[in-house]
Amino acid sequence: MALSLMDTGQVGVIAASIDASQGTDAAITTRDGAASMVRNAAGDYTVTFGASFLSTPVVVATPVDATFSTLAEHSAIVQAVDTDTVQFNIITNATNGTVTALADIDFHFIVVGARNR
Repeated sequence: MALSLMDTGQVGVIAASIDASQGTDAAITTRDGAASMVRNAAGDYTVTFGASFLSTPVVVATPVDATFSTLAEHSAIVQAVDTDTVQFNIITNATNGTVTALADIDFHFIVVGARNR
């Protein structure tokens, strides 16, 4: 299937980063405006694609944490995804496993799927 998509020119890729450090003023960065973003709450973001995918795309996300801590770790979770949007939750986990909370942490993501061109 992947080779067929590449052969027909239907592969769509969106790569972007979310600057969440500004809290309610969080911003998305894409090279071509391929997506927009809203912050639903702390650590909860919805990205809307500029053009729909033909089917649900594959999404990968990674938190970007500028400070190292032995007390907490961060994870980027794809909460929901469809042909038009993806919702991310960015969480902070205490390394002892007792605390989990949504947090405004910068993250990057890549979306890959079939699109009409």
